[in-house]
This record gives sequence, C-alpha cells and structure tokens, in this order.
Amino acid sequence: MLLELLKSMKMKNIKFLALTGLAFLSQSAFSQNTDNNISTNTFYTKAEDKTVTGTQYYDPLFMTAKLNEDNLAMVRYNAYSDQIEVKKPNAEITALVPEKDLVITTSDLRYNYEFVSYTTEDSENMMGYLNRIVNNTNVKIYTRMKVIFQPEVPSNGYQQLKPANYKKLPLKYFIKIKDGSIVELSTNKKKVGKLFPGKEAQVTDFIGKNKLSLDKEADITKLADFLNTL
Repeated sequence: MLLELLKSMKMKNIKFLALTGLAFLSQSAFSQNTDNNISTNTFYTKAEDKTVTGTQYYDPLFMTAKLNEDNLAMVRYNAYSDQIEVKKPNAEITALVPEKDLVITTSDLRYNYEFVSYTTEDSENMMGYLNRIVNNTNVKIYTRMKVIFQPEVPSNGYQQLKPANYKKLPLKYFIKIKDGSIVELSTNKKKVGKLFPGKEAQVTDFIGKNKLSLDKEADITKLADFLNTL
C-alpha cells in the first residue's frame, strides 16, 4: 500500500514539473518573439501634466500586434508624436524605429498602421503612419489620425483662462489607386472624379446618386468598393 502511494506521488510530481516547464518555455518564447528583430529607441515625450487636458492617443490601450506579419509586440499609436510605442515584457515603453512600408497590424484587425510617403491636398509631401481601412485590389483607403498641442491661454478681461490641451483633429482620408502614390482624398466629388481620367462622370454620378459624404468612413468605404471595379 505504501509503495503504491509513493508511486502515485511521484507521478503527480513529474506531471507538475512537466506542466511548469511548458509554461516557462511558452513565456520565454513569447518574450523572445517580442524582442527579436524589433528596433526601438528610447521614448521621449513630455511628462504627464495633470493641468493639460485631452490625450495624445486616439486609443490609449496597448494591443498585441504583428510587425510585418512576423514579430509580436504590444503597441499603441501616439497621434501627437506620430510614433508607434512598444511596451516591452519588462513594462518599459520605447518608440519603434520606423522603416518605409513597415506594417503594424493589431490582433483585432482594427488598426493596420503603415509607415508610408503620402501627399496632402495642399501638395505637401509627408512621411509617417497612416491607418489602412480599405485594402481592395485596385483601391486602398487610409486615415491619418492627428493630435495637436494647444498651449494655455491666459485669462483677460474678456475670457477665462483656457488650460493647455491635446486636441484631436478630424480624420483625414487618403487613397492609393493600384501602384500609384498615396494622396489625400478630397471632399469635393469633382476632384475625386479627376483621379480616374475618362471615368469622371461615372464617379461623380455614383457619389451624387448615393448621397455619399466624403468625410464619413462608411460612405468612403462604399465609394472605394465602387472605384475598385473601374
């Protein structure tokens, strides 16, 4: 009886050690996967100031994401500094070193950040992160999320003091047609039509008949699906 009890205890210990070892290996593999081939810089930002209202983030939560469909990392996008912040296993926060055409896709597929060159409606050439929201064969749509810092406005005889704040700007939408450049999508339907030479009337008619607002994501997505067929 005693011999059988000892054998039973020995088997339980072996199973426990095996499970513990597997858990340790899994954790180690994840930690290594979050560090391998991910280049980061020390993250420089203003210290949190409780007198400043608003936030630098559209979404302040860190999310699991894939970098170029390879490395895993916990990330969030800083719309004020235009940086992808990476939270390491030791809780240190650093800034991802951007590389052209780098793609960061969150596990819930809500965000697909790409570090790209793009042109604004004012013909200003930029490079930074855009969030791809439509990924059709011939037409891709991106949004640019931007936060600006507004300094404190002292009180005077006419108005009260306005504290410093971070302000979210309205989303800007950008379009890429086939292998072309990424350009800002105008809210003017005639300008959108000119992006498709010879098919301007089809584009403007579709926008007009469907009463699309070119500053609303749902309407722009519907337009992108149509443009993809041209």
